Amino acid sequence: MKVAGDDLRARVEAMYLAGAGVAALVVESEGVGEAARGVNPGVEVTSGTGTGRRRGEGVVGELRPGAAEVAEGALYALLTIRAAVLEGAH
Repeated sequence: MKVAGDDLRARVEAMYLAGAGVAALVVESEGVGEAARGVNPGVEVTSGTGTGRRRGEGVVGELRPGAAEVAEGALYALLTIRAAVLEGAH
């Protein structure tokens, strides 16, 4: 699964996916990969550029900036997992 970006939002998304048991991630920065490995040392992390779409700002509403990034990272991870499950159901 791909994680776009190199910010708090990307780190939270990668950590959430690694914690959910995703076996392999493609990330744009080593820092995001390290965050994922901190949760699941067994996750396979590879680097790539342009790994995914950039997401819009303000998806989760009126939260403080740090809280919004954490919430958006978790939301993006859940949407990625949902898409994978639905794709596998067909």
